[in-house]
Amino acid sequence: VVLARIYLQRGDFSAVETVLASGLEARPGYGPFVVLMARVLMEQKRNRDALVLLKKHENKLKTDIGFLSLLAPLLPREGSHTEAVSVFGALLRYDENNAQWWIGQAISLEALGKQQEALQAYLRARRVPQIDARLMTYANDRIAQLREMR
Repeated sequence: VVLARIYLQRGDFSAVETVLASGLEARPGYGPFVVLMARVLMEQKRNRDALVLLKKHENKLKTDIGFLSLLAPLLPREGSHTEAVSVFGALLRYDENNAQWWIGQAISLEALGKQQEALQAYLRARRVPQIDARLMTYANDRIAQLREMR
């Protein structure tokens, strides 16, 4: 993992992938290798490849927070909103003060037509201490729109 991180700092994605592929060959499903490889794929905008990798190791890593935090935002991009709500829910049970996870859950709830639940998730995101200004603005906009729809 250390060598892969060094290559990653240099921006040498090809070397990182080679090192991690060798690591996964030697230790299939090893969480730190899977998570780092998924991060590398996402960094290269290869989200579908990252999702395939994560889903391949889901049974073994389904309680790993690093794994779940990568999986959750990829699921809605593939239209898997029901699963995304579940994964964001698991993450929020771990740390309820993560505005990004609340907003991710709200987005998927909206996509599922659950506007009232989405509204509650956006409201909860706003109460997170030190919420990022962009997330606050997004939450406020969505809250206003959802309230208009009622």
